[in-house]
Amino acid sequence: MKIYMHVNYIEWLDDLVEITRRCAGAGYDGIELRARDRSNRLSLDDYLKLSGDVAKSAGLDVVYGFVAESTSDDEALRAQSLNDLKKVIRHAGDCGSTVLNVFGSPLLAEGVPYHCFDQHGSVLATEEKRRHTVEYFQAAAEIAVECGVKLCFETHNNYMHDLPVPTLALVEAIGHPSVAVNFDYGNIFLHAEDGTLENAIDTLGSHIGYVHIKNMMSFASFGTQIFRGTPLRDGDINHEMLVRKLLASGYQGCLTIENVMPGDKTHLMQDDIEYFREVIERCGVI
Repeated sequence: MKIYMHVNYIEWLDDLVEITRRCAGAGYDGIELRARDRSNRLSLDDYLKLSGDVAKSAGLDVVYGFVAESTSDDEALRAQSLNDLKKVIRHAGDCGSTVLNVFGSPLLAEGVPYHCFDQHGSVLATEEKRRHTVEYFQAAAEIAVECGVKLCFETHNNYMHDLPVPTLALVEAIGHPSVAVNFDYGNIFLHAEDGTLENAIDTLGSHIGYVHIKNMMSFASFGTQIFRGTPLRDGDINHEMLVRKLLASGYQGCLTIENVMPGDKTHLMQDDIEYFREVIERCGVI
């Protein structure tokens, strides 16, 4: 079972060569990168080439994360976004990547705090926004299948694909074998209507094509929506239970560890992967 690292551990470095060098040095098999240059210094084509080259030089597999403009009323904007996504898909295929972490457009209620997740996301998905998103990703999936890449919607708050049921509904509406789910229970866990880990995996089942691993601490039991990210071994999510349930569902793909805490997390790159290796060994996985 391959373990990848999300770039958010050390993204502040803003140096792809150094980021991939440290990732490989910590013992990861691959890295998830953004599908764009956040500094806007590089064009999409130049960024993809550079990121693919440095990952290969470091001996790392690479996964990209792409946020689409799939619900905009501006048809030209949707078309440009789709063209960009097709470039990323083709590049990912050339890099040997089999999964791509994808998002539709964010859906945010005006005047509502970002962390009020139950008032954003899938509850704001109108029929028109769903139709645009389905059509957008059906077109992308035709390229993905040619390139051997699976488009995996991350279960992420404030998107149409926030919770298991609406995410599954979106995947089924697109109805293409190259479209699946990136199961990120750390996000689902923070939602007021999260349900249980077991129910989430049972709901998504064979549609899970990729997995994010992180840990969170929630203070919901004290009547507040406050939460915080934690080192992988310290939060409220039981990762041995998560891995065992994933394996029982038939999942055999890679897992990407991420950390959304602020500050310098360099030391956690090593500690988190060592802890997670202990977890998968206890689950009988090498």
